[in-house]
Amino acid sequence: MNPMLRSGVLHAASAGAGAIAAVSFAASHSVDLYAIYDQLNTVIAAVTKLLGLLVPFVSGAYAVYKATTAQKLIDISRDPAVKAVITTPELSVAVPSTKVVSSVTAIPSTVK
Repeated sequence: MNPMLRSGVLHAASAGAGAIAAVSFAASHSVDLYAIYDQLNTVIAAVTKLLGLLVPFVSGAYAVYKATTAQKLIDISRDPAVKAVITTPELSVAVPSTKVVSSVTAIPSTVK
């Protein structure tokens, strides 16, 4: 059997078995479906509120990270059209790229 087809059949069988188990549980116990639905809505609302609070903080932290000088130099050096980025000696040591070179070594070679 084709592996993709086998995987699809196994997933469908798992979903079907889960549905049968849920129906069997609900049939054997006195379950108030409205109460379960209400609790599920409460949980979904709480998770949505939490994500609404976390997303601005995470995106702000990512923006701060991408705004650093070293990260900007790394992004520029990844551009294939850029041959070299001339910086101060401190930045050239801090940025892990062969295209980012120190002005001390780059200027004498360009003057020649």
